[in-house]
Amino acid sequence: FARQLKHTRNIKIVTNAVNIAQELSSSPAEVIVTGGMLRLNTLAMIGPIAVATLAGLHVDKLFLATNGVDLKRGLTSPNVTEAQTKRAMLDSAAEVILVTDHSKFGRIALAQVCGLERIDCLITDAGAPIEFLQEIEKLRLKVKLAGDAGKDEWPARKKRTPPATGTAG
Repeated sequence: FARQLKHTRNIKIVTNAVNIAQELSSSPAEVIVTGGMLRLNTLAMIGPIAVATLAGLHVDKLFLATNGVDLKRGLTSPNVTEAQTKRAMLDSAAEVILVTDHSKFGRIALAQVCGLERIDCLITDAGAPIEFLQEIEKLRLKVKLAGDAGKDEWPARKKRTPPATGTAG
């Protein structure tokens, strides 16, 4: 996603991810890095310093990733401090766009980030279960599929009847 923004002018990007800041280091965009404690496995900066930075900012759009998406539990993270940092991101945003692949649906991690009602739009891949996406749309979330056919594919997919399940004897 950062590569798509790399050549955009007149944009300010706030990130808590070291790898995204590095990707954008040669960009004409203004890049603001939150600071904080570094999570080595994700290269995300989290904790009180990141939260304090985010509290003083307002962004038009937040593109948020997560470890788990569940219809009842919402968005979850395996790290309590990371969940807290993501809640600060949510508080600073006018519009929230969840970007996640199909493997996260139905998963619940340790700490809740937010309920699905806090999300405005979901961008996912074509592997997302159609039943899950239909439930998401009932919550009035916009759904978009990433990829070349993403724009046109979701309306066609949601009209199809899911295949029957069962066993043949």
